[in-house]
Amino acid sequence: MRQSTIARTIPVGLAIVSVILLYVWLSADAAIDLTERIPTAQDDIQALQGNGGAVKIQGSLIQLDGTPSDLPSSWPRFRGANFDAISSEEISPARTWPTNGPEVMWSIDVGE
Repeated sequence: MRQSTIARTIPVGLAIVSVILLYVWLSADAAIDLTERIPTAQDDIQALQGNGGAVKIQGSLIQLDGTPSDLPSSWPRFRGANFDAISSEEISPARTWPTNGPEVMWSIDVGE
């Protein structure tokens, strides 16, 4: 049984087109539209416009004495006592919360 010429060329043509499209897709630069940005304060217009001027770093370095706090838990080193980032302490969670939620112990602004 003989296949027609069209029936043979369609799968071959689709395979060639698929290989070409796969090559174009894999060789394209995925980071071509990415730009580097540094998060800044809302009022720092020069940094947002990229004028390259000096940026004033605000804040102060706090040097502590290195003594541990008096909190009841123990996290003696990086990633905990067994280096697995798992706390093995028996701490029971609160059964109920106040209507406005738990007390915020600390927070930090992380920018964008």
